[in-house]
Amino acid sequence: MDLSSELISQFVKATKDDKKSKTGTTVTGTTVEYNGKTYVKIDGSELLTPVTTTAAIKDGERVTVTIKDHSATVTGNLTAPAARNSDVQEIGNKISEFEIVVADKVSTKDFDAQTARIDTLQAENVTIKGRLDASEASIGELETDNVTIKETLTANKASIDNLEATKISAEVADAKYATIENLEAANADIYNLNANYASFKTTTTDKLTAIDASITDLDTKKLNAEDAEIKYANIDFSNIGKAAIEYFYAQSGLIKDVVVGDGTITGELVGVTIKGDLIEGNTIKAEKLVIKGSDGLYYKLNTDGVTTEAEQTNENSLDGSHIMAKSITATKIDVKDLVAFDATIGGFKITSDAIYSGVKESPTNTTRGIYMDNTGQLSIGDANNFLRYYKDQNGAYKLELSANSITMSTGGSTIEDELSSIKDEMATIKDEVTTSLRIESSKGTVFKSDQVSTVLSAVIYRGSQRITDMQTLKSVMGDSVYLEWSWQRLNDEQFWVVSSDDQRIGNDGFTLTLSPNDVDTKVTFMCTLNDA
Repeated sequence: MDLSSELISQFVKATKDDKKSKTGTTVTGTTVEYNGKTYVKIDGSELLTPVTTTAAIKDGERVTVTIKDHSATVTGNLTAPAARNSDVQEIGNKISEFEIVVADKVSTKDFDAQTARIDTLQAENVTIKGRLDASEASIGELETDNVTIKETLTANKASIDNLEATKISAEVADAKYATIENLEAANADIYNLNANYASFKTTTTDKLTAIDASITDLDTKKLNAEDAEIKYANIDFSNIGKAAIEYFYAQSGLIKDVVVGDGTITGELVGVTIKGDLIEGNTIKAEKLVIKGSDGLYYKLNTDGVTTEAEQTNENSLDGSHIMAKSITATKIDVKDLVAFDATIGGFKITSDAIYSGVKESPTNTTRGIYMDNTGQLSIGDANNFLRYYKDQNGAYKLELSANSITMSTGGSTIEDELSSIKDEMATIKDEVTTSLRIESSKGTVFKSDQVSTVLSAVIYRGSQRITDMQTLKSVMGDSVYLEWSWQRLNDEQFWVVSSDDQRIGNDGFTLTLSPNDVDTKVTFMCTLNDA
């Protein structure tokens, strides 16, 4: 718990001695590292005490601690005692030569060695004046005047300005420029070939493009040419005579009684449909003429030799046996879009902005029926039983519901049942909300001597009930509830939990007994009521 400045001031005045003690108290403990800081758990206490140190320490080592003027200082390491400076200096003077040195890293300005074995050498620059012997070497970039390789050279990539070789054997060769006087190859795969002269005994190609071609003998199944100049051609039916033309039209049936003259073809055209923008002729003979009117309908022209009249055809028009003026009676009507105002369908009146039954012309009309419009207003029912969503005279939307019984959910419960259940739940919640925990002290909050201890007691108030034992607490709140104590020293950022098996905890967690050793400068204690 937090101690006020006034109480601390009173404690200092009450315990002030005229003669100050210059000596502190020395205790033993174990070092603990937490969140990057070093603490000491003093023997006989579970608390972590922040310390300063004059000795080299690590986590988990046994140390001696001097407590003086409300501060703790590590003055000695019992686990790893420090060596005398003279002993360390004497050993250091004796170390001058090493037979074997093993180190993760060596940094030196000058290094002179007669014989050296280095498994892995990494250096930015290496200068070798004499001879370099290596069974295996991996070099990123090599620049040298002369290289002599007696046996085998293996390279993933090589850039050579001038290559002079007696013999070159390559499985794969990628060359940008190559000049070869004589080339003999069993198999060659060439993507682009540019040559002045080429002589082939046998050539097979998927596509041949040639500006000028001289072919002595050409044997082909199909020949397509945009412009062909042929001196000699052996083509069947190249000279198509009158007989062939007469045979073609007679067999096709396009022209009846076809006669082929000099540049003219006469006969009777039958069994065809002519589509075009313009048909010109001296005489057009037809059984009927059908034209399209300005309304998009087709009309048949009828004439008695004196007058001409138009008769609507069945093509692109509406036809029916029971069509009356301003009325359509049908078993089924299939339309994509129907627009109707001031109509009555099935007892519902349709206006430009609303649909309603009978005389229910507004959402507030109490006549039994249905009303809905394009602004979202809806009214169902009559004056006593209704569902109404409407906009009042002030422009505010309201939702009103009235019925003898309203059932919610699939369980069949009514609103009255649900409200009663909610009332009972609110009573239970009220008891839980009014539950509080207070900490009471048996002998105050100020320690004046080493003989004074105090007992912190947790008291739980639930409504008008005062609970001070675990049996009563579990009977009221369940078997899973428990109390948890925690503490926080001055300058600590978090609370530390006191173990449930700590000897200072009593009465199933309802009490915590503190001694002056548990309090340094300032300690805050907290008790929490938890439900597992």
